[in-house]
Amino acid sequence: MDNLKQDIVNGAKQYADYITQQIPQIGETGVINYYFSGSLAMLLLNSAKMVKPLTLNSNGEIVSSNFAYEITDINRENFSKGIRTIGRDIDVMAVAKRPKGNFYELSKVVDNCNLATKLCPEWENGKGTFYYDFLNDDRDFDSYFAAELTLLDGSKFIISDPLVLVSHKFGECINYKMVGQRVWGKGNMSPALGKKYSKGIVDFATMFNGLIEHYKDVNFAIFLKGLYDNCIETELAGALFSSVSADYMNAFYNDVLDKINPENKNLLNDFIVSALNINKSLNKNSIK
Repeated sequence: MDNLKQDIVNGAKQYADYITQQIPQIGETGVINYYFSGSLAMLLLNSAKMVKPLTLNSNGEIVSSNFAYEITDINRENFSKGIRTIGRDIDVMAVAKRPKGNFYELSKVVDNCNLATKLCPEWENGKGTFYYDFLNDDRDFDSYFAAELTLLDGSKFIISDPLVLVSHKFGECINYKMVGQRVWGKGNMSPALGKKYSKGIVDFATMFNGLIEHYKDVNFAIFLKGLYDNCIETELAGALFSSVSADYMNAFYNDVLDKINPENKNLLNDFIVSALNINKSLNKNSIK
């Protein structure tokens, strides 16, 4: 890993340390107050050694947990191919308690985290706290799918379940295609959307290659339908439901295939076929 990538990974750990020291992710009664999602969660996986998936109810109580699995050197090598600086926003799921306070103003973050601008160059001259994106502010979730992450140094963080991250990255990419169709015509995207789509392809591939071996026994059809039923307001749910997304799912498969390790191509096929079958079923059932 080159020095810049290592600084980004270290910056993610430093930032997560700073925030969770100010407001704990786990409350005194054991409820999960909040957890990290999106790019920050993906970067933290580069420092991980164990992942323990958790299911939370709407109050942040842990209702079930799966066996922990180990993140190996090979897993981290795959994750490292997708290391990049993050966008301005930090994605957070606020469950039992929403983190708030002046400690996460950008000026204080930069003062307390010397690698903050390596993690996110846009923070260098930023002010205020508007850069937090609380993903459940305008969406209703029946449950939350999180994971306890144990890092190589023994520290622990709560992040989104990695397979959920992968699935929502897929939904995000399909949504870019659908937005492009509405604005630019079928099969077309603006340069900005195209750039986001290309980044999404890399994010998906590196995450998929890095973790899918730990989910070989997952029934993707049941898993993806469960995410759809849990919240129908996400980009993933929109992609699974949309009557125009099947073509884009197939296009996504072709776009990402050459970035998927040979031993994982069959699992990618299973994932995409499951999404296509759900899409077909939802559209069939919506016809009156």
